[in-house]
Amino acid sequence: MDESKMFESVAMNHQKKESDENSIEKIKLEHNPEQNENDGEYWDLEEVKDDLGISNGNKELILERPTDFSVHMIRHSASSYKNYADIEKSNNPTGPMDYNNQGFDLTEQGIEIAKEEAKKFFDQFDSKKDSFIFFSSEEERCLDTTQFYIAEAHSRGFEIISHDQSKIRNKRAEELGGKEMRTVKNLGLNVDNTLLIGIYNPEKYLRTDINWESLAGTDVKKRWEKVREIIANDDRGSWWKNFYKHSAKVKEIFPEATTALDRYEKKFKNLLRLIEFAAKKNKENNNGEKNIRVVGNSHVDVFGYFLNKNFQEENGGEEIEMKNCEEIRFDVNDNGELVVRYRDFSEKIISLGK
Repeated sequence: MDESKMFESVAMNHQKKESDENSIEKIKLEHNPEQNENDGEYWDLEEVKDDLGISNGNKELILERPTDFSVHMIRHSASSYKNYADIEKSNNPTGPMDYNNQGFDLTEQGIEIAKEEAKKFFDQFDSKKDSFIFFSSEEERCLDTTQFYIAEAHSRGFEIISHDQSKIRNKRAEELGGKEMRTVKNLGLNVDNTLLIGIYNPEKYLRTDINWESLAGTDVKKRWEKVREIIANDDRGSWWKNFYKHSAKVKEIFPEATTALDRYEKKFKNLLRLIEFAAKKNKENNNGEKNIRVVGNSHVDVFGYFLNKNFQEENGGEEIEMKNCEEIRFDVNDNGELVVRYRDFSEKIISLGK
């Protein structure tokens, strides 16, 4: 796919603003030539098509029936992160997440936030005009959040576009959403070493029950303590802010660690390619009766680098952290460009350069 195609993103807080497109800031996202697109976190185009349900011969799903088209990326609701804690206490605290073997992971507050924010989200739309298709990270907190959004959509009579059940590869997604929820790799984190998630927690949230005995004879604890010293000397007060500030230094100590820039290069930019392709196909096939609204539930670290790079100045120079269930909205303008709106900041056109 031609990476020089234009992208436009439109953030959440509600309906499209009337604005002179010539006044919209254009952002060029440079492609990193060192980033191998065959990296395990990238998909080839056919895989991207397939996961959106727009591969050749699939007449059931999205993009065969468009009028208006938008993509809504939402951060998950408040979580206990119990699934990570269970691994850290296990005999393999540096082990990966088993995404088919997770348990409900929202707090009581997280349940209430998800319910309330879902109501606000669907207030923007009309069940007679809009239909929805839901995607999620494979992390339990995202699947749980998506479940509440699907329930709210049903309660209001919105049409929900079903996925081909044979393509739903995540057991938990199928248990929670049936045919109405599907996981997408680029919305997720692909956690291979769970210990490197909680390592960014502020001191007050740091877990104290890690099974260090199981790591005796290794230098993992020594390196972990070195990272914790870095964070203690400049604790930014939240997981995301510590990750954003310190992840590059952590990678020097744990080479397998992922940085904020890695998430941006490997996840966010790839999502833009996926959205661009979906928008293009949506425009080509105009035999639909309802608007297509794509909802993806994901993580602060997938979007955070981009948001800070492009909106931090408008935020008074303060670091931006997506709130639970906060949204970034992507729409397509009349020129076929993708435009970004986020909060009440000015919208921006995004160009993904080579």
